Amino acid sequence: MSEGIKNDFKRIGISHIIVVSGMHVSIISLLCLNSLISAGINRKKSFIIICFIIVGFVFLSGLGASTIRAAIMAIILMFSQNIGKIMRNSLLLSYSTFIIAFINPYTIFYDVGFQLSFFATYGLIYITPLIEKYFEFLPESLEIRSSLTSSISAIITTTPILIYQFKQLSIVSPISNLLILPLISINMLVSFFAIVFSYINLDFAKIIGFFNYANLQLMIKTANELSKITFASVSINNFSLFFVLFSYILIVYFIFKKSKKQYD
Repeated sequence: MSEGIKNDFKRIGISHIIVVSGMHVSIISLLCLNSLISAGINRKKSFIIICFIIVGFVFLSGLGASTIRAAIMAIILMFSQNIGKIMRNSLLLSYSTFIIAFINPYTIFYDVGFQLSFFATYGLIYITPLIEKYFEFLPESLEIRSSLTSSISAIITTTPILIYQFKQLSIVSPISNLLILPLISINMLVSFFAIVFSYINLDFAKIIGFFNYANLQLMIKTANELSKITFASVSINNFSLFFVLFSYILIVYFIFKKSKKQYD
């Protein structure tokens, strides 16, 4: 990937799509689970097979901290479902963070990929339920409503880290995520079928791969056009660690107040 494309992605706030994380692990887990159950394999055996697939995926993708975090959460979730327990997402995030911190404490403080992955997941768990009602006017078809609410939640919780690390704030991030995120799922699904059919008929696999190529080109073209907008991003050079901490205190306070009000 050229530096130009990477800069376009950074400018419009979609750099996270080239980092293997929870979304990719979730898609792979669900795809494999549905395939195994359709093949007549029960859930307990499917769980064991999927665990091996997820672990293999983690190694193949380079053992990134964000991927490990997502893999641990997925495995714990499937295990709890298999023994008939309901595991809250907040506990899943806590357990996975504790395990990673136990293995390598430096990851928590120095791995930007893990930090972004953690705070994005935190936003999905705690902020999404609080803001969903404000987007009820959007259609549910094509996951438009859920994509936008999820994107905004993740943007809120990752923005302080992004500004601190990259000295840049993307203004068009909600729009770019809404337009491009659905293409990621299509891309992964088509890639999966292209690989499967490559073992059966290479020519047919190439045809499937062409649609994948077209989808990727659409994604890159969209990113390029959005990055050309003059106000796509603004530079912020004086965002210190103090402002990062203060920002997260405000975010946690907002979640606490909104959750308390909703509960009352």
